[in-house]
Amino acid sequence: RAGRTPAAAQPAGAPAASLDDAPEAVLVFWGSVGDCRPVALPPDVLGTQPGEHVFVSGMLRARDRWVGGRPTVDVYATPHLYVPSRERDHWAGTSDSIPAGEELMTAEEYFAFYEGLPTRDDWDRHSTFARRRLRRWLRANAQLVTKEPAARMIRDMSAGRSRRY
Repeated sequence: RAGRTPAAAQPAGAPAASLDDAPEAVLVFWGSVGDCRPVALPPDVLGTQPGEHVFVSGMLRARDRWVGGRPTVDVYATPHLYVPSRERDHWAGTSDSIPAGEELMTAEEYFAFYEGLPTRDDWDRHSTFARRRLRRWLRANAQLVTKEPAARMIRDMSAGRSRRY
């Protein structure tokens, strides 16, 4: 089942090289039901506006499983989604709530932040190296660290609640 067909603006990682020449890609969003079976979500699950840039992390399908000959990415319901226009609503009422006056990162800024984060394995097994790497990134990108959700994520990492968003 095909989902949204966004422009493939900024692919990253080795498999994403297949997207470099593609003007657009098909995103298929997946959630799960009570018994943990995967279920396709509606194409408008992100609630985004046409032309809005968002950050998603997914898995590129093998070429023989592409929809309509276009690169197809399976995006699972994980924290690896970032939609600036609805981020406050997404976290509303939680301990991670973003106050109304705080500046939000753009999807492109979040992408840069995400790429700079150590993996959970690096954080847990190579803590000294991971912390140094993160501190270097924070110094080099000081203009981003006060924006949300980076500020919240950095606080969580400092408090020991490590995970890669």
